[in-house]
Amino acid sequence: MYGITVTVKLQNKLAKDSIVMSLKNMSEELFNKSGGLLIRCFTQVSDTQIDMFHSWKK
Repeated sequence: MYGITVTVKLQNKLAKDSIVMSLKNMSEELFNKSGGLLIRCFTQVSDTQIDMFHSWKK
């Protein structure tokens, strides 16, 4: 099992919201057995910064 934390700082709130929505739209494929994603968590640090945590099976 692997855990990955990524901090993303963007230019504005609209860009941050767009990135989060794009990642959520791609999630279904990654959560399938072939994708191996177990959990994805978004934490809003500020209006322009988010922390993402992913846990993968392999």
